[in-house]
Amino acid sequence: GTGGGVGFAANATGRRLSAWYVNGTILNGCQIALAATAANDAQVPARAMKVFLNVGDYLELFCYQESGGNLNTFVTTGGQSTFDLVWESN
Repeated sequence: GTGGGVGFAANATGRRLSAWYVNGTILNGCQIALAATAANDAQVPARAMKVFLNVGDYLELFCYQESGGNLNTFVTTGGQSTFDLVWESN
């Protein structure tokens, strides 16, 4: 299965999103979008999903923000961005 998320710095403009992509294509039912709030950092989880991959496939956690400018993500706090993957072999 997969899991994870991204932490964005506080900003009141736009939305923050996360979504899973396989080979550059979004997976159905995976996107999460949250409205921004000025007073709080935005913690955007990624949906936990089972993703079936073939040899040569690649998985991406796509994170997006639309504040109108650059916006920091967290790398050292409890809200830091993560990407979790569990490989299950049949």
